[in-house]
Amino acid sequence: ELIERVLSMERTMPMGELMKVWILLRDHQYEEAEKWIPALGKNVSERRLHPGWVDFARDWLDFEKSIGRNGTEQASAALQRLVSMARGEAPPFPRWEIITGNVIAIQAKHDTPAATLETLSLRAEKGILEPYDWLNLSPELQTIRKDPQFKTLAARSRKEFEEMMSILEEARARNELPSYLEKPLADMRKLL
Repeated sequence: ELIERVLSMERTMPMGELMKVWILLRDHQYEEAEKWIPALGKNVSERRLHPGWVDFARDWLDFEKSIGRNGTEQASAALQRLVSMARGEAPPFPRWEIITGNVIAIQAKHDTPAATLETLSLRAEKGILEPYDWLNLSPELQTIRKDPQFKTLAARSRKEFEEMMSILEEARARNELPSYLEKPLADMRKLL
């Protein structure tokens, strides 16, 4: 909704277009995402977007399109490019560690649990801890949640989560927490 609002104000905002593509990919709207790829390429050629961000979108789209076909080699190659980015093995691009977090859900669905856990571990070694709520609530990660290695990684993320929740609780106690955050904060506590 926010991206649509931004694009209604500035139709060709590069980051708006990029975020639109990522959201469409996340929501499995591949045909719609593909329609936006030429605009992203134009933004790269005009130096308005970093090529790594667009390469990630293209690789994600290539992977999703190839798994629907009989091209398992193509799907495997695309998945490995995504995993390489998520692990920080590919040439890095700005904010790669945040952007490529989506790959873990893709990998959990289409790769082995061991490979997915290895990606999570390698990211953690680089100081990239996935959001605790996402680790525990994302349906895509259900297949690896009972693994002891996952529990160790989730515990590290929980520490950061608890620190953040503590700061929010302190703000609430001082009446500095915006009222619109009260219910989500309480809901988050119940869920986790």
